Amino acid sequence: MTHRSGLRAWLAAIGLLLSVPAFAHYPILIGDRPPSLGEHGGQISLTFGRGHLHAPKWEEVQAPDWVRGYTFDGMTMELTDKLRKAGPVYRLDYTSQRVGDTWVVFHIPQAWTDHDRGWSETTVRTLIHHGLARGWETPLGLPLEIVPLNQPYGILAGDSARLQLLANGKPLADTNIYAEKYFRPPLQEPYPPDEIITRTVRTDATGVAAVTLHSPGWWVLFATHETGEQQKDGKSGPTIVQDAVWVYVSPLP
Repeated sequence: MTHRSGLRAWLAAIGLLLSVPAFAHYPILIGDRPPSLGEHGGQISLTFGRGHLHAPKWEEVQAPDWVRGYTFDGMTMELTDKLRKAGPVYRLDYTSQRVGDTWVVFHIPQAWTDHDRGWSETTVRTLIHHGLARGWETPLGLPLEIVPLNQPYGILAGDSARLQLLANGKPLADTNIYAEKYFRPPLQEPYPPDEIITRTVRTDATGVAAVTLHSPGWWVLFATHETGEQQKDGKSGPTIVQDAVWVYVSPLP
């Protein structure tokens, strides 16, 4: 490796490290109720936005180019036309129509972001459970995908989430997965150190990692992966794929 290429690799790695903590801006997807809708189903109102998870302010978010529901039996539902803009966020009222598990996925097309210092493409999603526990374990074939290895609903405070990280369907080793809680009410200053707020685990040779979700509320599981470099519109930087999975943690009964 030449000195110049080594420097580029080092700078790209630093850019990825800076793109998550400290006090990262995450894509946010939370509901007005837990996403386990019970035996008879029902409606959940989802809010999609971006911001710090410990602070009260929403930021303007890039519009998704599509939103889809993926059912356990292979059906795809187009939901993009149900989105509505509400200030800096988007809202989606989702009514469960099929028994089983449905992934609701927001796709953010590739675009330059100063925060990531590169060209990022992101999927943001949550799993809606209606009666039948089936489908949560099936990968969707996303460019980067956090696959739950234990049921991603009915989670109790203190449970450990086991995950496998896939890139184009293959296990991705030695890669960080971050877990962070959405704090409402927000934390008060002075904030705890970043290492207290953001839980970080690293995948093993099979792409598997586990993280403990210590308290009730909405949590994000987030991973990012550099796939190359791109120069476009006068800007040059790494191309990055990201996946953000939102889960709800219930209090102990």
